[in-house]
Amino acid sequence: WTSEKWQATHPRDFSQDVDRKYSLAELIHTWSDLAGLSYDGYDPTRSVVNPQFKETTRWIGNPYKKNALIDYDTLPYGDQVGNQ
Repeated sequence: WTSEKWQATHPRDFSQDVDRKYSLAELIHTWSDLAGLSYDGYDPTRSVVNPQFKETTRWIGNPYKKNALIDYDTLPYGDQVGNQ
């Protein structure tokens, strides 16, 4: 939530961001971007609301087990594959 006063001075249109492939691994970058924060390690290409955002592979599975990660977008969903 933001106040009307803040919205007037910080206009944002997220309508083009809703279908971007995104992982919670990038949440800190998106949250920082929305808050207007910049710091060592901040990467605008990992913020879903940033024009510089770049989609990356969305891995699921156990990262501590050998060969246990799967590309989420290759999983079958009935007649459709990925990006659900």
